[in-house]
Amino acid sequence: MEALFKLLFKHQPFIFRNGDLTWAVDVSTGWIALLSVSLLGFVFWLYLRSTPPLPLNVKLTLAFVRLGLVGLLLVCLFQPVIEISAVVPRQNFVALLVDDSQSMRIADERDGTRSETARKLLAQTHRFSQQLAEKFQLRYYRFSSGISRSEQPPALTASGLATDLAKAIETVVNDFRGLPLSAIVVLSDGAHNASTAVAPLLNRLVADQVPLYTVGLGRADLDSDIELVKVDAPRTILQGSSVNATLTIRGRRSSPVTLLVKEGERVITSQSVKLNGDGLAQPVTISFTPSGVGFKHYVFTIEPTPEELIRENNQRDVVIQIKDEQPRVLYVEGEPRWEYGKLRAALREEKNVIFSSLLRTAKNKYYRQGIESPDELRAGFPSSREELFRYKGLIIGSVEANFFSFEQLKQVEAFVAERGGGFLMIGGRQAFTAGGYRSTPVADLLPVIILDSAERPVPLLVRANVTFNGKQHPITQLTDVLWERLPMLTVPEPLARIKPGAVTLLEGRAGQRQSVPLLVMQRYGRGRSLAWMASDSWRWQMQMPAADLSHERFWTNLVRYLVSDTPDPVMVTTDRDAYHPSDPIRIRVEVNDRAFLPIKDATVVAHVQRANSLDEAIPLSWSDEAGAYAAEIVAQGTGLQSLDVTVSKANQNIGAATTAFFVGDQRREYYQAHQHAAFLRHLAEETGGRYYTSMTVERLPEEISYTNRPSAMRVRKELWDMPINFLLLIGLAGAEWLLRKKYGLA
Repeated sequence: MEALFKLLFKHQPFIFRNGDLTWAVDVSTGWIALLSVSLLGFVFWLYLRSTPPLPLNVKLTLAFVRLGLVGLLLVCLFQPVIEISAVVPRQNFVALLVDDSQSMRIADERDGTRSETARKLLAQTHRFSQQLAEKFQLRYYRFSSGISRSEQPPALTASGLATDLAKAIETVVNDFRGLPLSAIVVLSDGAHNASTAVAPLLNRLVADQVPLYTVGLGRADLDSDIELVKVDAPRTILQGSSVNATLTIRGRRSSPVTLLVKEGERVITSQSVKLNGDGLAQPVTISFTPSGVGFKHYVFTIEPTPEELIRENNQRDVVIQIKDEQPRVLYVEGEPRWEYGKLRAALREEKNVIFSSLLRTAKNKYYRQGIESPDELRAGFPSSREELFRYKGLIIGSVEANFFSFEQLKQVEAFVAERGGGFLMIGGRQAFTAGGYRSTPVADLLPVIILDSAERPVPLLVRANVTFNGKQHPITQLTDVLWERLPMLTVPEPLARIKPGAVTLLEGRAGQRQSVPLLVMQRYGRGRSLAWMASDSWRWQMQMPAADLSHERFWTNLVRYLVSDTPDPVMVTTDRDAYHPSDPIRIRVEVNDRAFLPIKDATVVAHVQRANSLDEAIPLSWSDEAGAYAAEIVAQGTGLQSLDVTVSKANQNIGAATTAFFVGDQRREYYQAHQHAAFLRHLAEETGGRYYTSMTVERLPEEISYTNRPSAMRVRKELWDMPINFLLLIGLAGAEWLLRKKYGLA
């Protein structure tokens, strides 16, 4: 379109946008107006008195055509021009910023790789570089995560591990402080993946009147590429638990691809997946059960296809801790019932969870099981935060809210919100609405909306059915279980409404149309809460063959999930699982007392264990911003590395914690490696520049040469000889002759 505009109007559109229209012939505006009015009157008088007689509309048409013809001749006679500011040759600078990161190796340009295209554009024999050098003094900058300057076109290697465009622009602006910098030209695919923000630099360029011109390299849509966008997997699991990882994949292929999970070089599971082929992010769940304990490094990979353009973005690194510990779960039941006995029986073989239970047998009388000492739960339900917060999970069965004091109910809410524990309420005769929980703090943390006692619905007999979310959740991952064959369950009070943000994993179906939530979960504060609406899951054990372990596996999965993410009093985390060498690693350590109230005056030291290097001790200080102890270190070496934290106060040991992370090539430049045309266009438009591609970049030198900087000079561009003028003259003259001939005037 711009080429057609220049063909007709002789100059590029920006000349008309930025220039001022005037006349080469020195004539006043008053004389031009007088002449125009006189010409208008003469033409109309001439045609209105014409013979033979013609309709008025024909006379007016002929008059306007003649007026246009004579008017255009007069305009050309007065020689219209556009005045615009242009640089004085070789008196101003242009900075050329060239991306030299790894993504520039991608071969999706007409001339090969993006780097090869940039190299050709910068060659002194290329028309683009020649035209720039005729008008400006050029300085070259090669950038990736760092930046280097040269007076000649740089030797590009496309080896940078990251792209920091903000740092590159800031370096250029600082280098040219006090010098006449006309523009900055950026040759890049626009993959800015550093943490520094670009927006403040754009404001600075606008203030300094330095436009940014961007040249986008690479394709904006990589049709043949398949990318593993991210992997969501639990950071910690209990020994013997399965890992349910959700992989987000993006690609335009609709044929199947193979997913692999590797531990080291060993493939531990694989799965074939058919992609949607629409280029949108697609979630896929893959499950496996780790062996052993400790920190494990897993590599999730999509096997590359022959036609794939980029293979480096097909894998992600994940670190998972398999814990050999026994978190404690407290189960409170208000009355002896089948559900209580069969639930305990289902967890009899569970070695990784200490399952303590408190069963009320009569008023102020309790039957305790799974306790560690004679004094545990002797007085009933825990009366203090310290006592309750010893547990990582809490299950409340058929027991009315009045069984607890209001202070205890507040502590239950704090157990989830502040301690980060897992909470489950089981359906029963005295649970949910029937238990009077509607106006208690427990109602706040439940994922279902409790009704008023007057609205209590009629019990339903339902069959469990896995929802879409349930199919991807570790609780409902029961291998070889056919849910529709399991016995039906009783829901004493079907609650149809769940809270915003809650997720239904199982629904109960009472026919072809009616269904109600059966197992619902939500995040609440630091923890999680679940609601199991049925009161007789024991039917899955009693009414099924003895070899069927559906009931046992369901409750094992549920209880393990309940406590899998519950924090300890001392917790250490890093901001990511995997880092590239030289990346910053942000360490965060939470230190709490037994009531899970923060301790802000402790001595916290982290020890990094790296392969083939000495133990490095890092002191951490309290940070109000992080709400914890924090420090930052730099990733070094390669491989799986551990981070051990010790906490003390007044020479007394408070606790310890450990985590791990992986250091290796993260191939950061190959993710989202398409040309970010919208980002590059935004950078240019915000600063008064323009966006080009490798196909249109030859128009850039002419536009840069016109500037309003103080060092510029005014130049004139003639308009009288534009091709559009001659085309209009021929068209108007021809139209008048045809009309005159048609009506007998010629």
